[in-house]
Amino acid sequence: MWLPVLFRFLVDSLATLGHRLAASGITSR
Repeated sequence: MWLPVLFRFLVDSLATLGHRLAASGITSR
């Protein structure tokens, strides 16, 4: 099924966004 693939993509993109936000927050401080 394609549902697990979509879920994996969503989690992966969310993790990337979180890491990017954390990196920008650390560098801004």
